[in-house]
Amino acid sequence: MNRSESSARSRAAALVTRLALVLATVLTGTLVVPRPAAAATGYFGALTLCTQSSCVNKGNVVLFWQRRLWADEGYDDPDGVFGPNTEAATIHWQQLYNAANSPDIDVDGWVGSETWEASNLNTVWGYRWTSTDSTYFYYTYQGRISGRTFYIRERRSDRVTWFRMPGVSTWTDTSYVY
Repeated sequence: MNRSESSARSRAAALVTRLALVLATVLTGTLVVPRPAAAATGYFGALTLCTQSSCVNKGNVVLFWQRRLWADEGYDDPDGVFGPNTEAATIHWQQLYNAANSPDIDVDGWVGSETWEASNLNTVWGYRWTSTDSTYFYYTYQGRISGRTFYIRERRSDRVTWFRMPGVSTWTDTSYVY
């Protein structure tokens, strides 16, 4: 499915939801308000991050990507929102990746499977990290900027991922909201 089909389906689903709310209000005289979407966690590599409503564009998984931009390009606006600044930094990151690697990835400002996979080239298994924990894999993300690293913990059973910055004792999950 391409992005325009995904966007069209998202708009159609939103229209159906609005019509259902109007119909429910007319029939019952009571406005039925859906609950906000719950945050989800899971394997982040299957997610697409972008500024469009059809993508994940807020949450800790966006912050996780912004930490990669910080380590690689010095991005200093980590807020967990995939807005115009993150999109521009992602385009810059993709251009730099293509200049140094082959095959090229799409330069579109979106973080899909190609971009996730390309960024994983900077992830080093167990580098500067030892653990006897059989529940998790531990990694260090080695940024292109010297000294810019952070830690990644992935649960072996389901690939749910957390990250933390050096000097910080708590792990941040990669939750997100559609």
